[in-house]
Amino acid sequence: MDTISVFSSDEEPMDLSNNTDSDNKEPQMARRGSVVGLNALMSGKFADAQVECDGRTWAVHRIIVCSQSSWFDKAFGGNFKEAAEMKVELHDIPSIHVNWLLRYIYGGDDLLKQTGDLHENPFVAFCIAHQLGDYFDITNLSTATVAAIHDACNLAIRFYQARAARVAKPQDLVPRRRRTQPTFSAEVGMSESEFFTNFFAGVGKAYQMQYPAVEPLQRAFLEFVLRTRYTVLMNLDFSARMEEHTEFALSVMRMMTYEFRRGVLPLPQAFPSTCSKCKGHPLRTQGHFARVSEPNEIKEGWTKGICSDCFQSERDG
Repeated sequence: MDTISVFSSDEEPMDLSNNTDSDNKEPQMARRGSVVGLNALMSGKFADAQVECDGRTWAVHRIIVCSQSSWFDKAFGGNFKEAAEMKVELHDIPSIHVNWLLRYIYGGDDLLKQTGDLHENPFVAFCIAHQLGDYFDITNLSTATVAAIHDACNLAIRFYQARAARVAKPQDLVPRRRRTQPTFSAEVGMSESEFFTNFFAGVGKAYQMQYPAVEPLQRAFLEFVLRTRYTVLMNLDFSARMEEHTEFALSVMRMMTYEFRRGVLPLPQAFPSTCSKCKGHPLRTQGHFARVSEPNEIKEGWTKGICSDCFQSERDG
């Protein structure tokens, strides 16, 4: 599949990889959880350094924290007071975040399933984790948080991809029997409103952050829209919430514009097989349409149309 790009404000494309075929794959450098590592952190046995923050002290092992974090490696291995005293004091970071970070360093990517200490909203928590990974120069953490956002969106993406597939098949638009389609809640385990609330809280956090490596984090939220084939934009609730996040909305528009330039129609087209008025005359191709329904009549991405005879009858009548 071709690589998808998004144009930044200066019209230079930034890489936006399509993850459709690798939704469930782990990051290349994923770190498995280690109970032994967490036990070592909790016990402090054989620790040879300390990390302090807000009155809390953690006994750490330099060989572990320095191997995972270039920031700790420089602090404990350079010509600094921290290296001489074997103690690092952290400021302007909540101690509960430092505790989670050290548990991640010792425990691995499984800690991304336990982000309650960072924030109750998982998308916001992933943003905070990404920022910690950038600050302490932990490449694995930055990469894993992007993958975690993908994983958190996968069920919703599958729901919208299935909807896009149904819309794209004309034979499914006028079924002989109305098929019962799965609901979002049944597929994802929460309502669309709840998912959108969590998702856009993460969007707001990601686009608030200002540091050089934040782009992959913001791109992870953009990829949700891309991987639904833009079908999610048909949801009025999603579109209304997107208006509150103008920078994100602008990025979505740039992404769609780029696809139009490539000759790709982002939104799936759907053409009913028969006239929606007389129910008889076939409408096998787009050329058979005399008119499509008004936008406010289109529901769930279904397009209606009438044949030329019915259109002529309405116009004359």
